[in-house]
Amino acid sequence: MRRVAVWGTGNMGATAIRSVTAFPGLELAAVITSSEDKAGRDAATFAKLDAPTGVTATTDVEAALARCDAVAYMSSGDIRPDEAIVEIERCLRAGKQVVTPSLYSLYDPASAPAEWVERLTDA
Repeated sequence: MRRVAVWGTGNMGATAIRSVTAFPGLELAAVITSSEDKAGRDAATFAKLDAPTGVTATTDVEAALARCDAVAYMSSGDIRPDEAIVEIERCLRAGKQVVTPSLYSLYDPASAPAEWVERLTDA
């Protein structure tokens, strides 16, 4: 069973929560939010699921990373790319696998800023 943390509670985060909870072999281990207003709310509220997941959103990134094997990073990267790189790098340095659609230029690393590729590769 792969334990997954979802980073982000917007539309993409909600989609990731639904996907993780529906996919055999995956377990929703944590949900990371930057919003104090969303912290403590069950993941089902963001994903519009019928039943609670038992996983509440947290702003404690370290605790969330300690509970997972992988991170679905769904936080906005288009309007805050520098912050997104720092957060993705943080996950990688914690030894987690990361999947993300947040930074389009990383879809083809040849088109991404060389500094980003180097930092993420080093992490």
